Amino acid sequence: MSISYADKEVVRPDDDGGLDHTALYRAANAKLLWGIDDQTTVDLAVGLSHAGEADGERLTGARVLGGVARGTRIDAYGVWGAMVTPDYRAEMGFLTTPDRARIGSWAWRRVEPSAGPVSWIDLNVDVEGVLEGLGTHVKPSAAEAEARATLRLPGITDFTVAVEAFDELFGGDVFQGARAAIALKNEASEFITANVTAELGDAVRFSDATKTFRGQVRGGVTLRLLRRLRVDLRANLDRLGRPGEPIDQLVLYRVRTLVGFTRWLSLRFIAQGRRGTAFDADGVVTDASEALLLSALVRIEPSPGTAVLLGWGQRFVRADETLKTESIDLFAKASVLIRL
Repeated sequence: MSISYADKEVVRPDDDGGLDHTALYRAANAKLLWGIDDQTTVDLAVGLSHAGEADGERLTGARVLGGVARGTRIDAYGVWGAMVTPDYRAEMGFLTTPDRARIGSWAWRRVEPSAGPVSWIDLNVDVEGVLEGLGTHVKPSAAEAEARATLRLPGITDFTVAVEAFDELFGGDVFQGARAAIALKNEASEFITANVTAELGDAVRFSDATKTFRGQVRGGVTLRLLRRLRVDLRANLDRLGRPGEPIDQLVLYRVRTLVGFTRWLSLRFIAQGRRGTAFDADGVVTDASEALLLSALVRIEPSPGTAVLLGWGQRFVRADETLKTESIDLFAKASVLIRL
């Protein structure tokens, strides 16, 4: 069981060169993990938030997540649920969609061939449904089902194939479609790991509530240069739209560095950027945007679950061909692990 509390403020530069406290965020979270027996586990998480403008409107909300899982070495299954009230807000820098509930179930099975280059095959099935309008009129808004197979190949290489069907309500219309993805991941070296994923299929363009096509490619490399130095490199290219239609393109890139000075003191630095471009049906650029987020986190953890976090974040946006500061975040957070 763990309990944590966060108290943050958003500070922005003012016209006089000083700092203006514009917003605040406070949250309390509790987590419980209960092993009923060797095969059954229950987990529950509850969060409360209080957020808003420093001198204006503030919102108070709650989030509840829970699930039950049962499994053995070669198979497992479980059910889970999550609910977020309309006025709940997640911690700054993270996104959570409020005013909805989700429920799902999953199953996993491992097959171990007696011969051949494949060490094992993992088979997964996931089903999920979404309800929205918790604060007014509850109605189903989405459902999806996914089947996935992962093969362990020589050289600690995993090859994954997945297919997904979805049914989604948006703008008063119901959209149905399917997607497929393939992924390749290699962990043969203790100093470097790499992965790449490609996904193609139907999608919903939310700007005009139409069905279209989406293609996405993601890649990543993890470098373990020293025993206490790790660097993660990530990139993502996402294109929404078919030829002859307006196309939205998004490029994301992320560099994450983790330095462990001692067993209880570490520093995490993240540089994350995004570049969005909109094209019309003739391929002419109609809109473009660019942003960069820098953040640093000092973690003091004398024992597992008991920690003090000190953080800084600064967001830049491109304006007039230069990057300008949009916001600065400073926060402190403490958590204590209570063993029962």
